[in-house]
Amino acid sequence: MPLLTLLVGASGGGKSTLLNALKEYYCGERAQIVPGKTTRSRRPGENDEEYEFVPHPYVATLVEGDLTWRIEPIYRQVNITQRTEVEGAFTDTDLAFMIISQKGLIRVQCGCRSIGIDTLPIYLQLPNDEAEVERRLQERGDNGDAIKQRIELDRRREANGLAFARVYGMHIIPPLSCEDTLAEAVRLIEAFRQRRS
Repeated sequence: MPLLTLLVGASGGGKSTLLNALKEYYCGERAQIVPGKTTRSRRPGENDEEYEFVPHPYVATLVEGDLTWRIEPIYRQVNITQRTEVEGAFTDTDLAFMIISQKGLIRVQCGCRSIGIDTLPIYLQLPNDEAEVERRLQERGDNGDAIKQRIELDRRREANGLAFARVYGMHIIPPLSCEDTLAEAVRLIEAFRQRRS
């Protein structure tokens, strides 16, 4: 059965970094990235692999349902997941990865089940070192007050996120702080994936 690994976690938690490490690890297995759509601006160095960047008027043409599983306002943007993106990732493989918010997770899991795709939800814990989170957010183009607000909001959400992860049976990855923990996270995800096979 096809398996979509869903990476969930707060801003600056390392989802994109982990996604890139997983791409590298599975390069010989034709693993695919499912790009979500977003109305936010492209960050420095970002390509269309993780996200497809769409204008706000595009969102007005969508209705949640069988074809559009998630229309989710978050911060000052809207994130969207559509059935065609997920199905398209599995045309030549049975392994794909996607970054998704905690809010959108359940909708996407239900949508996947309705078309015969299994999901492996992974929750990445936010690093305890606030300076490290701030550095990561700065690297991706955030700045000043926006960073402080995002860190404050994400710290409050972290306790709820961990409780949510436990209730919904998500696999929890400890904070990514260096190459060793990144490599360990990839090994853990591979072990979780093998157990599902």
